[in-house]
Amino acid sequence: ALLDVNGNATVGTNLTLVNGSLFMPVAASDDNITLYLPFSEAIGTKAYDRSPTGNDATLANGTAWNLTGRAGAGVTFDGVNDYMNASTSGINALNGTIMFWVYHASTSGTQTYAMVSQSATSYLVFQNNLIRINASSTESSISTFNAPSANRWTHVALVWSNSSSPYLKYYIDGRLDATSTTVFGSWTVASQIFIGSNSTGGQYLNGTLDEVASRALEHVER
Repeated sequence: ALLDVNGNATVGTNLTLVNGSLFMPVAASDDNITLYLPFSEAIGTKAYDRSPTGNDATLANGTAWNLTGRAGAGVTFDGVNDYMNASTSGINALNGTIMFWVYHASTSGTQTYAMVSQSATSYLVFQNNLIRINASSTESSISTFNAPSANRWTHVALVWSNSSSPYLKYYIDGRLDATSTTVFGSWTVASQIFIGSNSTGGQYLNGTLDEVASRALEHVER
């Protein structure tokens, strides 16, 4: 059956269509969640965003569902040309978090987890060997940290805030691993976030992602 909805429609007690995207609350409060891709569909070329923002992701170039993700299904990237992209509604340039589970098939070379790019001088990039926010001539980056190993699930998270130092914080399996004390400027969030590649194609991920999420920070977290 096909349900075609323009605008917002309540389907049931816990299921709501928001801007055409299926939204089901994932916690007691979803106020700060701006992207949540659990990859539970396991079919088709669209991964539905379970946050209120409707940032559904599209699987491109044969990006494949994997039924043995970290929590149910995940999405596997071949390291050649696979990637996903989603809109960035609600993602804040001044503060936020990107987090996910990753299972590397190989850790060689530069592999991109996620990149939000407005231009060559305004972007956020989160890779297996580099973390950087660039705002024109003002850059904050982390270049030395413990990257996820191959052939095991690892949870990684990047937290950014230009309110107080450290301005970038990197967590691996829940532990704070590395920080940057260099303040970043006012970079611009583009209309698309790329998952599994950089914004121009290249530096492709070779492995599987699951539970990709982003959230804004509460004031006390900044």
